[in-house]
Amino acid sequence: MQSANAAAVELADTALLVITPDVVCVRAAKRQVRLWDRLRIRKAEDTTTVVNRLTRHTEIQPPLVAKATGTHVARTPVPAAFRSSSPASTRAGYRTSTPAPRSARPCGNSPPNSA
Repeated sequence: MQSANAAAVELADTALLVITPDVVCVRAAKRQVRLWDRLRIRKAEDTTTVVNRLTRHTEIQPPLVAKATGTHVARTPVPAAFRSSSPASTRAGYRTSTPAPRSARPCGNSPPNSA
């Protein structure tokens, strides 16, 4: 951990650790929290963990993450099927290959000429 990262974590009002519910990630989060505590940057109780890509069938659930890391776990995890929970208008029919409208383009950029 570099001194700039340590200063940012120490000065932040809230520290969030975003993890996935797998053993490797939970162990890494536990090591990170211990490092912050050992360096007196931030206590484990002052850190919130957000569980990303959680399903009902994953082995590691938020209560186990809280027990392993000693942190508070956010009440609302990010589900594994996040895209399917977004509105249909944002995913259906949107193509990234189409040029952006003129109002959204930075000044001086124009679409390539198609001749």
